[in-house]
Formats: sequence, structure tokens, C-alpha cells
Amino acid sequence: MFKNYLLLFLFSTNALAQTLQIEKGPVTRNDRLKGTLLLSSPLSGQGRLTLTWTDSYGRTVAVESRKVTLKDKAMPFELPLRPAVALLNYLEAELTLGKATVKAPRMEFIVTPSEPWDDYQVIMYYPYKPEQQAALRQLGVTAGQIQNVSSRKPDGAAIWWKDNYRFYCDQMAFEFFAPYHSPAIPGKERLMREAKALYKADRSRKDAFFRQPCFHDPEAEAKAMEKIRQTVSAQMRFKPFLHSTDETGVANLIEAWDFCLCPLTLKAMRQWLLEQYGSLEGINQQWGTRFTRLEEVVPLTTDEMMKRGDDNWSAWADHRTFMNLTFAQAARKASETVKSVDPTAIGGLVGAQAPSAFGGYDYWLLSRAIDVIEPYNIGVNREIWRSFAPHKPAVTTGFGADAMEIWRLWYQALHGDRGVIIYDEQNRYLDASGKLTELGARIAPTYRELTGGIVKQLQHMERLNDPIAVHYSHPSITAQWMIEHRPLGEAWIEHQSRPEYMESDFLRLRQSVQYVLEDSLQQYYFVSYAQLEDGTFDSMDAKVMILPQSVAMSSQEAKALRRFVERGGWLVADSRTALMDAHCKRLPKGQLDDLFGIQRINTDFAPGPPGLKPVQASADSASGINLENMSTAEPGVRVGPEAQARYQDSRGTPAVIMKQHGKGKTVYLNLLMTNYYLQRTESSTGEGLLRLVAGILQEAGVSRPYGITRTKGQPVTGVEVHPWRCGNLRLLGLHRNYSLNIGRDGDDYSWDQKALRGPLELTVDLGKPVALYDTRRKVSWENKPLGRHTE
Repeated sequence: MFKNYLLLFLFSTNALAQTLQIEKGPVTRNDRLKGTLLLSSPLSGQGRLTLTWTDSYGRTVAVESRKVTLKDKAMPFELPLRPAVALLNYLEAELTLGKATVKAPRMEFIVTPSEPWDDYQVIMYYPYKPEQQAALRQLGVTAGQIQNVSSRKPDGAAIWWKDNYRFYCDQMAFEFFAPYHSPAIPGKERLMREAKALYKADRSRKDAFFRQPCFHDPEAEAKAMEKIRQTVSAQMRFKPFLHSTDETGVANLIEAWDFCLCPLTLKAMRQWLLEQYGSLEGINQQWGTRFTRLEEVVPLTTDEMMKRGDDNWSAWADHRTFMNLTFAQAARKASETVKSVDPTAIGGLVGAQAPSAFGGYDYWLLSRAIDVIEPYNIGVNREIWRSFAPHKPAVTTGFGADAMEIWRLWYQALHGDRGVIIYDEQNRYLDASGKLTELGARIAPTYRELTGGIVKQLQHMERLNDPIAVHYSHPSITAQWMIEHRPLGEAWIEHQSRPEYMESDFLRLRQSVQYVLEDSLQQYYFVSYAQLEDGTFDSMDAKVMILPQSVAMSSQEAKALRRFVERGGWLVADSRTALMDAHCKRLPKGQLDDLFGIQRINTDFAPGPPGLKPVQASADSASGINLENMSTAEPGVRVGPEAQARYQDSRGTPAVIMKQHGKGKTVYLNLLMTNYYLQRTESSTGEGLLRLVAGILQEAGVSRPYGITRTKGQPVTGVEVHPWRCGNLRLLGLHRNYSLNIGRDGDDYSWDQKALRGPLELTVDLGKPVALYDTRRKVSWENKPLGRHTE
């Protein structure tokens, strides 16, 4: 009878006869896998249990054999998981009792990654055919992407994890965060176009500005958060790199639209306005309105603001600010919801847009709200993010494999990026047999090098900035939108998202400031309006603060800047400085005019004729700089008491106005700097501005950490310096610094950048003898000239 019992087990393959059960819940390499071998009937006696662990790479990871004493139907076991490499693993159990052997069918188990995201990830957005997936490793791909319904299914990412690719979860709640740029609707923007058509038919109606769904609709929010919870719960055993929604915005990305005026938003905004102004009377006084009851308060639409015709834009701008806050609060809620399910997970936004008056992209607010971002590098948003959130991950989007794309991937990596998301709808990198196409073969070496340890090294270092701060003023972004668009009148409505960054002079100015500092071989950081207001800036190390057309400014910001000058800082502004309060209401005079030593006979912005001449022939540090291509910006500016102008134009309008304040100094440039981003790519026409700014930085005591010149000592333009540090170790990254495409077509003449092309040989003065190692080539430079680098 006993023999028959054993023979039954020996030949049975029915899972009811003997099965493996593995305890539920994620396990990592630091854990022990716990499970039980279940028998259909109890057994007793001495036997041997053999556990065979294999993985989806085809490896036999471990074989453990141990003596066991059988007393019942259940045989518990544990298996240490330290040797795990793959996500997908298999376990088989074999029980021997005397001469009989019982086998349990193979079970799958997942080993959840426990390592931090501290290395570069090459992420393929769209999966290839199942038979091609494994071959993506030839390209350098390390991860994939799932989205929407698939991300809420436990096996929704099987196309990736069965081949041991990690992934991220996208489009978790696009119906809430991106209904007007929806991947579920052909053309994505249909609802946006319908809203505009509704308004164009009758520009007096307000229902065209009811966002559907409204961010303040609790039912819509609850539905979105539940989808996020389902996604995180379904995928947490795989530890996705991030959870996100793509190309979000208050309306269609950053397209100008007066969302949201629905009753739910207005109710919330009215309470916020009371917090800002204290009473209905305070609201009316700021806005220039005559509401008699709080329930009547409605912000002005863009049309209404333009038609009113004055320079108090508070009743419109406060709506923009409130929607920025609303969007950031929704993004924060999503990130917190991710963490409520898995405290180790991170949530954020991909396809993030340029800072703008519309859309919700106030980067200071977003840097506080989310934990990860993929910003389209437009409007200097990547530099802004690394300033506000230096330890929060950022990735970029990848397209193609041309020389500029390879350059851009290195550019992004040296700014601290932790990966690239390859957007490849047509599966162009592999052929049908799984071999690299010509496109794949061109880009694969770059992907493999970026994942080969260089970026991991950077992630454990600190990126260094020089003591140069640049003002990030989102109220000024809002004001500048109205400045740029009011001349269009009702035609503002024809602008979609793309022109908002293609045609914005203020965006170009911000990029020009970026490049004039980088071409001066300096690094810098942005400082937000909030960091000035709350006193954070007081403890920063800045020696120079630059205000690029910071037209709208709070009184708290102005006070912080005065304190900065009092303690010895140099405050540099170009034009239009602090002419409005933080709510975009024009003031009788600039809040910092006296600090800069200027007076105004008017506040016109009307660039003068090119050509600036020194006011006097004194040989100060700025003398001899050729500003023949420069123009003054504000003809109504005059030099005030105790200030001096170094230059003036043919009309006598002063420029580079300096005033000493103890150890500190102010510099009011009164110059038009907008086109430097383009000038530097075409010729030397921007050299005068570059030398002027470099001279001011030098006067202010900002030194260059490295001396970099051409080999014959000539100055160099178009090279960016990336200094990193870890203890006594320094890493210096150098690369050609092309102007990033700010939205122009790829074949636009400005993208040729002829002034920045061609081979360039540099001499690098490291300041002192050092042991030098070429990280990319992995060779010591002991027998090579110190500081010599050929690109």
C-alpha cells in the first residue's frame, strides 16, 4: 500500500498532488524567499528537499539541497535571494523520500529591485515585437514603458519584465491632467479646438472656459487618484522607475486659454483671494473693480483685460497664478497618492513644457510638488529644474541618431540626467530579425557608454555652481505674456501651444542670459521669487544676482535684493525692472530705481539705434569693449544721483549705469540682450555683450574655476564647463555648447550654428598640479601635457 502511494506521487503532475506556494508580497535581493511545498496527503520520515532556482536569462542561480523531516502535508522552506540578477525567476522543488521522488511544477517569482536609481537608463517608449524584445539590449536599452489600462493590470508590463527590463508607468491619469491634449482622442487636441470654436462664436460667453474635468471637482480628482493607486499597486513588485502622466497642462500644454471659470474653481479662488487681500475691499482696490459681494468676484478673461486697456492686470494675472497653484496642487496630490501605496515610489510629469503664463508650468511650484520630471528642454526649464531640485531625477526624450542628437544626450547627462526615453513609434532601431539597423548601430555606442558607469559616477557627485544667481520670476513671465500679446488684440486666440515658445522674446532673453554666462565659462543657478520672499536667498553664496527683465516683483523680493546689495552683492538688471507688483499692477515708479541709481521720465520700452560709445575715456575694466551692435532698451532712463553711466547711445540714452553701495554695487545695463542666443551661433556680433558681462563678473569677484582658452591663448566661445565634485575628486566635463532648439523647425537657418562648428583645440589651466584621468577613454594622462584637450 505504501509503495502504491509513493508511485502515485512519482508519476503525478497534477498541481493538486504537490504544489509550491510562495508567500505573497514583494521580495528583494536583501530578503529570503519564503514558501511551502504542499503535499496532497501527510507524510512522515526523513527525506531530502532540493530547490533549484533558475532565471529568465537561462542561468541556474542556485541549487540547495537539505535534509528534512516530514511530519505533515506542508514542508516550509526559505531561500536567500542575494544572488538574484533577473526580475523573473523560477523555482522547482524536488522531495526525495527513500527511493521515491516527488516533484512540484515550476513556479515563477519576481525579485523586486532594491537598488537606487543612480545610473543612466535607456528607456524604449514603445515595445517591439515579443521576439525582438531581448535584442533591444544590443542597442543599449535597459527599460521600457507601459501606460493607461495596461499599467493597472498585474501582468500589464509582461512584455518588458519577461525579458528582464524594468519600466516606468505613464499616462496614469491623463483624463484628469491632460484632457485637452489627450492620447485617447485622435489628434489629441479636439476638445481644445472645440472650446475655442465655442468662444469664437460668442466671445461674451464664459462656459467655453469651464475646464472638463475641473481640477476642483472632488469626484473627478477621486477617480484620477484611484487609477493612480491601482497602477502603483499592480506594478510595485517591479519597482517602476517612475509614475507619470505625459504632456499635461491646464489646457492644451501651454496654449493660452482662460481655464478655469467653472463654479467650483471660482469658489476656491475667492477664498484664496481673501487670503491674499484680506477682504472684498482689498480685492477691489488691487484689481480696480467694484464688486459688491464676494460671490460676484470673477477674474477678467484675456479679452476683457486687453479691452480694459490699463496697466493693472491683477484681475487677470491672479487667475493665472491661482491656476498655477491649482495645477501644482493636483500634481502634488498625484505624487502623494503614489507614495501612499508605495513609500519608495516616485511620481511626476513627463513631456513637461516651458515656463509660461498659461498651462500651469511654474517651475518653483512644480519643484516642490513632484519628485521626477522629463522636461522638454525649452525656455531653460532644465537649468531651472536642476537649480530648484538638484537631487530629484530628470530624464530627456530621444529621437534619432544624428550628430546633434548624440551631442544633446551628453549635454543632458552632464546636467545630471538619469536617462533618455526613446520615442520610436515605428520600431526603427532593429530589423525584423532583431539585428541593429543602420540607425541603431549609430546610436548604440552612445547609449552603451552612458550606461557604462559615467553617469552613475556623476550621480554620486555634486554639480558645482559659481556664485551667480539668476532671478526666476514667474509673475514676470505672466506680465511679459501680456506685454507681448496685447498688440495682437483678439488675434491672441489664434496662437496654439507651439508659438508660445517659438515667438516669445522673454523666453529668448532667458536663454540669452543662460548662454552669455556659459560662454563666460561660468555656471550659475536660478533663484525663485519665493526663495527671495522667504529669506532663503539670504543664506546663499551668490556674489552676483541677475534680473532679466524682472518686471513684476513683490515688495518682499525687493527688500531681499536690497539686503543682498547691503551685504556686498552685485545686483545686475537689464531693463523693465520691478515696474509692477507681483500681481502685475503697474506702479508709479520702479521699486528698485533708487537702488540702481536711475530716474525715469517715462517707462517706455523702445530699443534705440545700435551703437554705444563710452561716456568717458577712463580706463576701468569695461573700457575698450566694442558695443557697436548693442542698443539701449528704455529711452526714458536717466542717471540719478551718485550713479555713473559707462556708455550711451547716439540719443544720449545711458547704459551700464553703476552705483556703489558700501561693499555692494548695482548695475543697470539698460540694454537689449534678447538676441544673444542667436548671435553667438552665427558670428561674433554678440562678443561685446559677452565681454561686458564677463568683465562685470570679474569686478564682482567671481573667479573662473578653470582657465580655458584656445591653444594660442585666444578666448573661446561656445564651450560649456561642467564642474563636479566628490570630496577631493573633481570631474570636469567640457563640450561644445550649441544653442538648443527653442521650437524652430530643424531645418531653420538658425539651427546651422556655423560659428560654433568645426574642430576646436583647447588649453585647460587646472590651477595646480593634479593627477589627471580621462574618464571616457579610461586612461591616465601621466605622459601627456597637463590640461591639454582636443575636441
